[in-house]
This record gives sequence, structure tokens and C-alpha cells, in this order.
Amino acid sequence: MGQHLMTHKVSIMRRWMEPPPKGQEGQPIPKHLWPRRRKHVWIVRWFAQGPGGKIMRPARTFSDRNEAEVFRAQKMAEFERAPQQRKVQRRVTLGDFIVEFVQLRTGPRGQRLKATSLEASRYCLERFASYAGKGTQLVTISPAIAVRFISAIREGDSKKRPSPATVNRLKRTLRAAFSVAVSPLGYIRENPFLGIRSDRVAQPAIRYVSPTEFTALVEAARTRKDQADLWWESFLTVCYTAGLRYGEALNLTWSDVDFEGDEITVSTKTESEHTLDWTPKDYENRTIPVPSETIALLARLQQNCRKGHAYVFLPLDRFELIKAAMKKELWPEGRNMINNFNRGFRSVVEHAARQAPSLIDKSGKPTVSIHDLRRSAITNWSRFANIQTVMKMAGHSSVGTTQRYYAAATQDQLDLIREASRAAVLVGQPRQSDPKVTQNGVSGVEKPRRYAKKSLSDKELRP
Repeated sequence: MGQHLMTHKVSIMRRWMEPPPKGQEGQPIPKHLWPRRRKHVWIVRWFAQGPGGKIMRPARTFSDRNEAEVFRAQKMAEFERAPQQRKVQRRVTLGDFIVEFVQLRTGPRGQRLKATSLEASRYCLERFASYAGKGTQLVTISPAIAVRFISAIREGDSKKRPSPATVNRLKRTLRAAFSVAVSPLGYIRENPFLGIRSDRVAQPAIRYVSPTEFTALVEAARTRKDQADLWWESFLTVCYTAGLRYGEALNLTWSDVDFEGDEITVSTKTESEHTLDWTPKDYENRTIPVPSETIALLARLQQNCRKGHAYVFLPLDRFELIKAAMKKELWPEGRNMINNFNRGFRSVVEHAARQAPSLIDKSGKPTVSIHDLRRSAITNWSRFANIQTVMKMAGHSSVGTTQRYYAAATQDQLDLIREASRAAVLVGQPRQSDPKVTQNGVSGVEKPRRYAKKSLSDKELRP
């Protein structure tokens, strides 16, 4: 059943509460005399949609007609302000909505989600459906059901109990998914997850890659035994100085590099003979100034690149493989563009840990990731540029994201805090001076009480 409009009519009627009155001779009196001698009330009625999409006709009773007329006018004005309330919602099950949501979010640009985000949304919806039931009608899902589901997840098996951060991510994902059911689909009027707030959790410290650690990574990349040393050195340097995301770096083409202006541009790519279809996360192009050393390193890498190949870090043979797989519709969106990338990065980190032990933990696992290089670049920018500029260069939609997840407290800044505290303490301390210079061998600040000028008594102050 599709959506259709309910009538916006709000009716008012009189209801008699007693049988018709009779005259002195026992005969019914004329109808025009009933209102004065027969008890009655005024009822206002309108159409509304109840649980499960059932059409209902609520009513309200008034003893005075003027009060009923005022309420009727208010109800009419309410329907005029919110015409959506006059629509009968389509009876769609939760399972049908999940299917339609996935189809919508794999549609054209502006509506579709990235492959990883879509998979996360589908997983959360399926998990909720396993609790509420796929056959449950969407209009019957109330905020109470949403709250009970979150409580069940939070209080689950003690061995597999999710962290507060995981529960918050589940809330955000379901809130965003059900907002689609409100608009543009119009299956429900209110989002059942809208009022469920995120739990307060401690934010993990931002991993900042210091210049010393970065130097160790670059040195480790240079001394690799394979032929990828210049590739890794260039890749790490671009991520650390341009603050690129992993996907942005792999989709970088030589036309995005301004060798004369020392700039790198993150730009949308359209499918062609030499490029793959790709869009930045924020759907906006941005140009980032980088050090001349980064440009010089890319110039060296370009000399070893196959002529006519457009990509900086995506090898030609890998590009041709992806291109052929896409043509046959065998390349799933979100698949890693580089084979064994994580293994190669871990090899570089383990080698660099000989010079910078902080790059690995006690078990030998890396303490840094490629994304930490981006965070570190943004942190470095924030020490010199204003936060609005840093946000734009990072490709963030809000300053809050930049401040919360990417601006780390670096050691040199912590040292400045320590020095500021030390200076404040020293200002409050007595000034030390040379006893030989001060009168009687005592500093002016630390002069004993016997040398201080005697205060005048009340008697001495009298005229």
C-alpha cells in the first residue's frame, strides 16, 4: 500500500446526554427547545494514524461550544503546518527497509556510501533486525524498542561485551540509517534512535609520530633489500608532509603534483583509459602546500615511472589488473588497491624500531599506522597555522573533527607548558640577591622583622 493523504477535516458535533425532554402533558417538546432543556456536550473529531499504520479517529469532548471551536481551529492550523502528519505511512517491514536502504546507498553520488560505511550500516541494521525481527513493521518500532535493544547489547555476554566506543558507534550508525526512513523515504515520521545519546567515553591519546621516529622510518625504507625503497620513502614522506589519507595517496596522479609550485592536489578522478573512477571522502578537491624536499623526492620517483602511466603510487601492472577486473565486474568496491601493503609497512616499522624503539611495543607489534602519519602532519600544521586553515587542508567538514581526533599534544609543546609553570612558580618566589650588596647583609625582600619600619599606634595617629 503506497502513501495516501488522510482527510484534513476536523469536525465538531453535539452529543445529547439525556433522552428528549417532555412537557407538562408528557409530550416531547419541540427540537428547537432541546438545547436549553437537554444536557449535551460538544465533540471534536479528526483522523490520525495509530500503531501499525491503522487509521484512527480520536475525539475530544468539551462542555462549551466556544472552547470546542477554538480547539478545532488549533487542530486545523497544526495540520496546515505539518502536512506530513496527514499521510498514511507505507507498511514496510524492517527486512524490506534494510534491502531498500542498501540499494539507495549504492546509488548515484550524493546518496551512496563508501563500501566500508555501507557494510557497517548493513551490519548494524541486521543486528537490530535479529533483535526486533525482520517482519516487524517499521512504523511500530518505537524509541522504547530502540532503548531496550541498546541495553541488551550493552549488557550482553560478559566475555563478548562491547566497549562503550563500540556501542556509541552502533547508536550513530542506526540513527543515521533510520533517518533515511524518515527522509527521503517517508516510511516513518520520527527516528526511534534520535533521542538516544552517546555514552561519555575517554578519548584515546592521538599517536603522534615525532620527527625522530619519522626519520627512522625513512632510513629504514631506504635500506630495504628490495626495489621498493624509493617507493616507500616517497609514500611515507607524502603522508607525513601532505597529510593524505591512505586512499588519497594511492589515487594521486602525476597531474596532481605541481613541481614548480610545491603543491599536491587531492582531486576527483573520472574513469578513463588511464584513470579509475574515484571521489575524495569529503567530495571536495583541495590543494596542499608541501616542502620542496617532498617534491624533489617525487621527481626522483617519476624518473623510474613507466612513461604514460598516470599514477604516482599505484603500479602499472596493478592498475591494469584492477581495470580488467572492473570491466568484468569482478572488483568489489573497497578492496585494497595494493597487495600486501600492511606486511610491507610492518617490515619498514620493525626495521626502523632498531633506531626508534618507540615504534613497536613489548610484543613487537607496530605502535604506528599510516593514518598516524596523517594525524601527525595535521598536528604539525596546527602549531603554525590557524585551525580553520588546518581544517581545510585536512579535508574535514568541521573544526571539531580536527581538534578532537587530529591535534595531538607534542613533546615540545608539553615542554613549553612545563616551562610556563616553572616561570609562574619563580615569579611568586622571593627574589634572591647578593648579601654583600644589600644593607646589613640582608636582601630587601627577606629583611628580618627587626629592620622593618615600626607601624604607628592609634595613640600616635591622633592629632
